[in-house]
Amino acid sequence: MRRSVVPLFLGLLFACGDKDGDSGAKDATSEVPTDDIDGGDGGDGGEGSGSEGTGTEGSDEGSDEGSDEGSDEGSDEGTGSGADEGSDEGADVGSDEGSDEGAGEGSDEGSDEGSGEGTDGAGDGGDGADGGDGADGGTTGGSGATDTDGDGQTDADETAAGTDPLDYYDRTYSSAYNVQTCGTALPTPSTPSGRSNGRATTYATGNIVANFQLTDHNGEDVDLYSFCDNHVMLVFSAMWCGTCQSVATQAQSKQNSYASSGFQYIEVLVEDRTSGSIDATELNQWATSYSLSTIPVLDDDLGNAHYLFEQNWSYPTIVHLGAGTMEVLSVDAGQQDPSGWL
Repeated sequence: MRRSVVPLFLGLLFACGDKDGDSGAKDATSEVPTDDIDGGDGGDGGEGSGSEGTGTEGSDEGSDEGSDEGSDEGSDEGTGSGADEGSDEGADVGSDEGSDEGAGEGSDEGSDEGSGEGTDGAGDGGDGADGGDGADGGTTGGSGATDTDGDGQTDADETAAGTDPLDYYDRTYSSAYNVQTCGTALPTPSTPSGRSNGRATTYATGNIVANFQLTDHNGEDVDLYSFCDNHVMLVFSAMWCGTCQSVATQAQSKQNSYASSGFQYIEVLVEDRTSGSIDATELNQWATSYSLSTIPVLDDDLGNAHYLFEQNWSYPTIVHLGAGTMEVLSVDAGQQDPSGWL
């Protein structure tokens, strides 16, 4: 009799252990009430059945209350395996980044509340941590952040400002310059055919000027071709130059008088008061001293633009360019009055 009791006892012990595991799997397939199913936003929470009971707590970043297989970053109170960062109340298998309160497959970023080995009914898939709209991303800025022409201003902003989001040169500037571009009818620049000044061959009358870009007193990059459809008056100056100062006193009044006729006056500083380099402070000093409110004051510290027009080695160097063509009408001839071309 003693020999038969021990095997019988062990057999009963193992049988109880197996039954426990089977019941957890069986309960995970319990019927789900259809009116409780609510898929989550964060990757859509799972739908399934489960019951609150006992189970193991499994997860990396979360809590599983009752679960056979707790998984990463989630919490399970129900059946099945826990999900990554999601929430399921009564789920078979939790998944990544959702939040489900119910049964079935859990979703992303939430916590699973179900039971692995329990016996109580199923919950509904919840929203969790709004995985779908939050961690799953969305597009920041949407189409409003698109900058088709690459000019640094979004298409939406350009449309609101009345500039062309497909034209790189057509954009707003802080000082409200008279922007008039040539659109798609861009000029074809000439090879400069004037005289050599030791550093460059200058443009001559009749040549077509290529675009150049320099930084203004507001710290913005300004393109010559932003004013392509205007008559442009370029004045290259040195801050120490008395004639340059005299010319600058008339600059804003000329701009005010002729702007409506298609005119843009542009000041370009090449040297400071000691014939040294120009900096941002000096650009602003020049703009403030002569009340240049709608006139760009540009930094040509290296003289790269200036040398394409300098013919007599004296300041100011005054250039007139034709509207719509960027053709040189006058170069370094001291012509201060644009009215004859307007």
